[in-house]
Amino acid sequence: MYAGIAGLKTHMQNLNVIGNNIANINTDGYKAGRSVFQTALYTQVRGGSDGSTTTGARNPAQLGYGVALGTVDIDMSTGSYKPTGKTTDCMLDGDGFLLMGDKTVAGMIDPADPNTFTALTLSRTGDIEFKSDGYLANRNGDVVYGFLCVGTYTEANLAGAPAGTKAGDPMFSDQLVPIRLPGMVEVFVDKNGNEVMQTGVDQTTGKPTYSTIKYENGKPVADTELSEEEAAKVTSTKKVRYPTAFAGATPKDPRPVTGTGADAKPALAETLKDAVDENGEVLPFAQFDTISFDEKTGLISGTTKDTDQRVIIGMFAIGNVTNPNGVTQVSATQYKAGAGSGDLTITTLGNAGKDVGIEYVNGSLYEARRAVDNTLPAELGDRARVNSAGSTSLITGGLEMSKTDLATEIANMITTQRGYQANTRIITVTDSMLE
Repeated sequence: MYAGIAGLKTHMQNLNVIGNNIANINTDGYKAGRSVFQTALYTQVRGGSDGSTTTGARNPAQLGYGVALGTVDIDMSTGSYKPTGKTTDCMLDGDGFLLMGDKTVAGMIDPADPNTFTALTLSRTGDIEFKSDGYLANRNGDVVYGFLCVGTYTEANLAGAPAGTKAGDPMFSDQLVPIRLPGMVEVFVDKNGNEVMQTGVDQTTGKPTYSTIKYENGKPVADTELSEEEAAKVTSTKKVRYPTAFAGATPKDPRPVTGTGADAKPALAETLKDAVDENGEVLPFAQFDTISFDEKTGLISGTTKDTDQRVIIGMFAIGNVTNPNGVTQVSATQYKAGAGSGDLTITTLGNAGKDVGIEYVNGSLYEARRAVDNTLPAELGDRARVNSAGSTSLITGGLEMSKTDLATEIANMITTQRGYQANTRIITVTDSMLE
């Protein structure tokens, strides 16, 4: 009788799984669950024997006492594509995940502490857009994490750039932060379009005076004063300002390493700051007419309304786990890299990350620092690379459909119903026999 009761409970749990799958048949990015049954308990009635010189072998005799729910697996394989026509809707084709969280997670990520790293949630649903606060977020306000563009390469800093880099190519920070728009500021430019700084007003003519700009500790300061003729040709315009790294950092040397030898590790860096003006005031975000995602590289770009300039905003970070089916589900479309999922590695799509120079593995940040500090162990340098996200690619203009197969779920529902009925018969027959 108790075996029958265990069967009733287990089949009801299976029906819950089936009902949840059918309820989410139109939930974008939903991954269907599957119940796996297992026997609950066996009692040994008689032991087995390998036989002897005079008697034959004998099988053990065991009685089972019911069934239990072994596990509820989820199928994380890619679902079908559903076109929506919205350019910022996207889906991932492959095993990768988008990384999401709130804005405060970036300040808590410690490269030496995997627990802070896995605070980010994993998502397969790309219903994202730039919101009114300038951040790329989904319908629930969860911001998308990635790597921001911090400027462009010039002839002056090409020496330390990756092979094949040209002047004008985007330069990325290595800090994993929420994707947000660059700032926009009104600046003065000379006749050649070079930015200059107003330094005062000429006491004789009453006209403003200007100087060329140089940077000290990341801040612009006056350099060479323009002649009166050059100052007369200065005009004002608006210009994109990118986020800035913490003081003293450069894009290719983002943070110092603490310790030596086996104890060497990158220091926890200050979070990438929004763009500021010469007084340190945070600039308003630039306004964009169009935003698009590159399907091969995951680069995010747009055209500014003020300057009609095509700007690289940043690029997606892609999370990959050793066992995608082992992630922990925290909502219909979001997951955590918990126990059972294996290592969490954050990379980029295609070859886009060659400029970032990092690979995050389980919260540890490995940087290509051996050329700077030869005390780093060889194994640290060997892992200092950015892998692509493997076969994962981005498809824009649509979302991933639910993985619920209605025909399969109806068939499972019928067999579950029959199984439940059969277990009720066990109880009634047992009761009749006792009577």
